[in-house]
Amino acid sequence: MQLDEYAHYEVVWQLKGYGILSAQLLLTIVVAYPCATMSDQLLEKYSWLPALSLFTMLAFVLVISCCRDTMRTFPKNYICLGIWTAATGTMTGLACRQYSAPIILIAMMITAVDFLLLTAYAFTTKTDFTGYAPYLWTGLCVLTLVSCVFLFLSMFGKVWPLAQMGYCTLVLLIFQFYVIFDTQLMLGQWGGHELEFSIDDYAFAAMSLYLDIINLFLNIVQILGLRDN
Repeated sequence: MQLDEYAHYEVVWQLKGYGILSAQLLLTIVVAYPCATMSDQLLEKYSWLPALSLFTMLAFVLVISCCRDTMRTFPKNYICLGIWTAATGTMTGLACRQYSAPIILIAMMITAVDFLLLTAYAFTTKTDFTGYAPYLWTGLCVLTLVSCVFLFLSMFGKVWPLAQMGYCTLVLLIFQFYVIFDTQLMLGQWGGHELEFSIDDYAFAAMSLYLDIINLFLNIVQILGLRDN
C-alpha cells in the first residue's frame, strides 16, 4: 500500500472513531439527563434500573474479553456499543443526582476543554506515550485498590473529604494521560508511534476514549462537589 493511500485509510479510520465517540456522548446525555432529574418516587418505582445497568456493563466487559471479534464485526460492534453506552449513561445520570445543575454544567465544560487540549497535545507532541502502557495500567490498578479501601471504610462511616479529593485528583491525572495514550494509539504509525489500534478496532478505540471522558467528568464533578460542600 502506497504512503498516500495508507494515510487516507488512517484519516478515514480516525474520523469513524471520533464519529462513534460523538454519538456515544450524545446518547449518554440523552439517557443521563432524565436519570439525573427524575424524582425520588420515580427512582424508587424503577429501583431495578441501577442493577440492570450495572449487569449490562459487566456483561459487556465479559463479552469483549471472551469474544474480541465482536467489537470488530459490523453491526454487532455498534449494537453492543450502543447498549453498553446506554447503560453507562444511566449510571452516570444516577451518579449526578447528588450534585447541583451548575456543578454538572461546569464539570461538562471543564471536561470538554480538557479533552480538546489533551487531544491537540497528543496530535502535536513528539513524545510517544504508547510505550507507557505498563505504567498507566499499574497506576490504574493501584487506584482501583485504593477505591476499594475507601468503599470498605465508608461502610463503617469513615469518610475523609480531603483524602477523597486527593484520590479524585490522582484519578483525574491518570485519565488525562490515558486520553493522550488512547489518542496516540489511534494515530499509530501515521503519527510516528510505536503501538497502535488495528484498522478493525475503531469501535474499541472509540470506547476507550469514551471511558476516558466519562472518568474525567465524574472525577471533576466529585472534586467540585467536595469543594462546594
